Amino acid sequence: MKNKTMPVVQYSFAILVLLFTLAPIAWMFVTSISYHRDLISVPLKWIPPAVTFQRYIDIFTNPNNDIAYAFKIAMFNSLIVCGIVTLVSLIVGLLASYAFARLKFVFKEKLMYLILFTFMVPSVVLVIPLYLMVSRLGMLDSKITLTALYLSMV
Repeated sequence: MKNKTMPVVQYSFAILVLLFTLAPIAWMFVTSISYHRDLISVPLKWIPPAVTFQRYIDIFTNPNNDIAYAFKIAMFNSLIVCGIVTLVSLIVGLLASYAFARLKFVFKEKLMYLILFTFMVPSVVLVIPLYLMVSRLGMLDSKITLTALYLSMV
């Protein structure tokens, strides 16, 4: 009997996790196609009575819209930062993994443990100290800073 109920429990748990994972994405989509009055109404309407795609139309077709301009700049900045971080991470990771796999050097095992330990520290713990450091250096709102911080956490 235990073997037959275990898959049911596992699938139920998997479906529950899936719902919790996809719910914020679904809510973002619902809010993007809802009118503002529906979003601030009490009680909250989870399924919008009226749907509008005007926000998407404005972003992709109206170049004079401030929101569309800000969206395009944000997407371009994200592509630049993500591209640089991905490229540098791949290069450094490939070279480091080759060195650890093929070469023999002093403190190899201790260095491996040090790298492993850095992955055990949650990134959230570092957010406030990194913000204070970057703020004191006057480097806020910079793509270089964002790239360096992402690289330090990868």
